[in-house]
Amino acid sequence: MQCLAYICWRCAEYKISRDWIIANMSLTRDVEVQLFEITIRALGGLLSVYHLTEDKGFLDVAVSRFDTVFL
Repeated sequence: MQCLAYICWRCAEYKISRDWIIANMSLTRDVEVQLFEITIRALGGLLSVYHLTEDKGFLDVAVSRFDTVFL
């Protein structure tokens, strides 16, 4: 897994996606969603990428964005 994360970390698509997520990901739209689905898909995805890459930016996004959902 660490090899896969390292390869992805080096590619341009990863860097573009990372920058977009950190700058633009928002959970403030007034729409109805299933709490379970948003938790496992969005929060789970951010925490998985953080775990694989150890890029603290993803952890910061997960914490800050999901504070607005759960608090």
